[in-house]
Order: sequence, then C-alpha cells, then structure tokens
Amino acid sequence: MSDERRAAPRSSRAPLGGGRVATGGELIPAAEAHRAPHRARKRFGQNFLHDPGVVARIVDAIDPRPGQAIVEIGPGQAALTSALIERAGHVRAIEIDRDLAARLRERFSAEQLTLIEADALKIDWNDVAAVPLRLVGNLPYNISTPLLFALLPAAERVID
Repeated sequence: MSDERRAAPRSSRAPLGGGRVATGGELIPAAEAHRAPHRARKRFGQNFLHDPGVVARIVDAIDPRPGQAIVEIGPGQAALTSALIERAGHVRAIEIDRDLAARLRERFSAEQLTLIEADALKIDWNDVAAVPLRLVGNLPYNISTPLLFALLPAAERVID
C-alpha cells in the first residue's frame, strides 16, 4: 500500500456520529473533511500510520495513563496522538511540518495537546524533559540514532 492515502470524492463522504466523516475507509474529524489530504514529504521521511489495529497495539504496549508526561515525536496525522490523548488525557508533541502542525492545532484543544513546532533533533531536550517523561513516536529510521544522541543530555529524565 502506498504511504499516501487519497481522500474520497466529496460525493462519497458519509457523515458519521461524533462529528466525523468517512473518507475512503478512514475516519477524520468533520472539520477537516474539506481539506485535501496531506502529501507525505520525503525530506521529513514521513510515513503515516493508518491501520487502527496497529495503532491500538502500539498504544496498548505504551499503556499511557493520566498524569504521565507523554511526549510524541512526529505526530503527523495524529493516529497515535488521538489514541494517546484518549488514554492519558494530554500529550505534548513535537512536529517539524508546519502544515501538519496547523492541522493538529485545529483538531485538538490546548487541554489535550501542547504542540512544539520544531525539529526534534535541534530542540533543547533539557527544557522538554523538565519532568520525567515517556517518549513515543512513529519515526523515520534515519533520525533514530541522531535522536538518541540529542536525548543524551536529558537521558536521566526519559522513563522510556
């Protein structure tokens, strides 16, 4: 399957309960239904999660709880973000793509999501990890090693 998912034509968008519409098998907030789908950007190594079963297994493995400091790197189209917020109540997220950051701001309230619009490789992790945190993300392989080195100064405050 392609990394890119195209929205269904407007005529095939079916309204559902909870302010959501179905578009080609995906559920998205009704407020976002008018937008063209986000095109994955190769320069950011974007590859979005779409399978609800995979998302559920990942979130079950993380087992987020209310009160935990959850930081998601690269929330993208919010597949993990939504599920993490449902379980933890609030998530901090770091997103490099300004278009995706704008969509995230529209979709979630400040009580649900604190968004840091920045490159996770260039931020000051000592500021982000002021309290012990749990770090999650669907990351491109090419940033995993540099990210571990960027996290070293704050490693004692990263739980997992």
